[in-house]
Amino acid sequence: VCFVCVSAMGSKRRREKAAERKPASPAREQDEGESEAADSDGLEWQANNDDESDDLQVDFEYFEAQEVDYHSVRSFLVKIFGEGPPVPSEIADSVVSQKVVGTTIKTEGVESEDCLGFMTVFSPALVGDTTWMKDCCSVLRAAAAKHSEESAQALGRVLDTGKTGWIFTERLINVPGNVVPSLYECVRKDLVYATTSKEVFANERAAFKFEHMLFWVTAVRDREAAVKKQGGESGEPAPKKAKKDKGRASSSAAPLVPLYFEQDHFLSKAEFSFSYGDGRGARLVFALTKAKFDAAVGELLALRLE
Repeated sequence: VCFVCVSAMGSKRRREKAAERKPASPAREQDEGESEAADSDGLEWQANNDDESDDLQVDFEYFEAQEVDYHSVRSFLVKIFGEGPPVPSEIADSVVSQKVVGTTIKTEGVESEDCLGFMTVFSPALVGDTTWMKDCCSVLRAAAAKHSEESAQALGRVLDTGKTGWIFTERLINVPGNVVPSLYECVRKDLVYATTSKEVFANERAAFKFEHMLFWVTAVRDREAAVKKQGGESGEPAPKKAKKDKGRASSSAAPLVPLYFEQDHFLSKAEFSFSYGDGRGARLVFALTKAKFDAAVGELLALRLE
């Protein structure tokens, strides 16, 4: 029997910010001439086997998105949106060009093309004029209106403020559960940096000061079966019971829940939620306050350390 030793490095290795940065842009840009620096306040988790000779150690590291991650990120976005609209390639352009907020998971260093997962947050104040963001708003507003008048009004209230962070995240299904919380913690820290650092332009600092956070995620009716079908492992922490969807699904059908266990913590704190589609096209949309988002990230970290 070969035991696997997994080391999750919670601190994000980010490239140092240049003295003068360009504002966030939807176009892909090179980030050259910068040096790597590791944060010193990260968290670590490690499982060891007594017989070290049989251990296989895998180090999971967290980096800001790079140009080399474009194809991996696009593939992840296709899992959520198909070929669009919104168009995954357009969103992927923005993911890899936004250097202030956003994190990827890798095991072979920053230059590796093998991205195991990513998470980022977009501000409508910075990307609101892009075609893909306009498509996102149109798709969600139409889905909410079809779901119920209550959902349409709730979504409208959140989107119309212009102070809602749009979360895009996806990962391989078999990424160890204890690795996932640090992905969210890295992004939470990114947002702190984006809103407080003098190295970030004033308009960007203001743009990343969110009141709400919006999730748009893959949903399933039987998470365990869906995970096994996609080749995932059963070692993920048991999820808390998610808030029931207020949809019009028949009483004989199980409610839709997020595919990934970690998203239960955010859904349970949501001000509203609605679902649309079914089967492979099932999606959950929900929003919570920024304060509750931060609290949920803390819950995830505590769960990992149990």
